[in-house]
Amino acid sequence: MTPIQFWRGRDLYQIAPAYEGNGFIGLRSGRVVATAPDTAGVMRALILTSVWRH
Repeated sequence: MTPIQFWRGRDLYQIAPAYEGNGFIGLRSGRVVATAPDTAGVMRALILTSVWRH
């Protein structure tokens, strides 16, 4: 799967398959900030993180 990615300000947000096990991770500028069993859960967490942060 190709990571889903978007920019907000100077931060790059990405959703990618988890390194180990099942599920997906959400990255902000290369750091893991969210995990969930599905991409929709990770996207919700990333959106909340990006809105809360800016």
